[in-house]
Amino acid sequence: MFFVWERKNNFVRIIEYMEKEPTDERLVELSLQNQGFFAILVSRYEEKFLRYIKRRTRVSGKDAEDILQEIFIKIYINLNGFDPSLKFLHGGIELLIMK
Repeated sequence: MFFVWERKNNFVRIIEYMEKEPTDERLVELSLQNQGFFAILVSRYEEKFLRYIKRRTRVSGKDAEDILQEIFIKIYINLNGFDPSLKFLHGGIELLIMK
């Protein structure tokens, strides 16, 4: 079981209940309606992206985290143009390469 929830004013509200963990494509769709779902994608990929950034740029610490934040912001801004034939990971890596 997989619950997606949000917290507002000391209340927790279940947004969606799923039998299994949602795919990246489903989370992108849901993120267009509620940005809380994007946080799931971020938590799913932030470590992978951060390792990639550190390997490719040879920066570490705060600088790598700043690059990571910029990438996630770009991804979020461009969610409408997300190509469902690509996995979220590949789309993110593509943005990292272009950076």
